Amino acid sequence: MELTESFGWKNNQQLVQHDVQDLAREFLSVLSRALKDTPYKNLVEDTFKGQIANVLQVPEHNFMKARDTDFEDLLVQVRSIPDLETSLGEFFNFESLSGDNQYFCEEVGMKVDALKGVAIKKFPKILTISLRRFDM
Repeated sequence: MELTESFGWKNNQQLVQHDVQDLAREFLSVLSRALKDTPYKNLVEDTFKGQIANVLQVPEHNFMKARDTDFEDLLVQVRSIPDLETSLGEFFNFESLSGDNQYFCEEVGMKVDALKGVAIKKFPKILTISLRRFDM
C-alpha cells in the first residue's frame, strides 16, 4: 500500500494492470517530483531523458526541417525481427514518401518526394529501450 500510494495511486488504482513501461515512467515521474526541492532536482532528467529529432527531408529542393522532442525510452518493434540491432536499424530507417504518399511542401507549393525519419540528437546517460508489444 505504501509503495502504490507513493505513486499517487488511490481508490484501488493499484489494481489496474500496468506494463513495465508504464511503471518505469510513473516511477521516474514520482522520483522527479520527490527530488524537486533538493540538490538532485535534475537527476532524473539528466540521467534518463534524451532528445530526438523528427526529420523531414526534401532532397530535390535541398529542404529539411526537424522538430525536436524529449524522450525517456525508445519503443522498438519486435515482431518478425530477429534481434535488437535489426530493430534499431528499422527504427532509424528513413521512410520514403513518394507516389500517392508524397509530402505537400508548403515552401515549394506542391507535392514532392521526401524522406521522413528520426535521429537522436542527445543520448541520455542511461538509454532505456522498450519492446513494442502491439502492432500498429
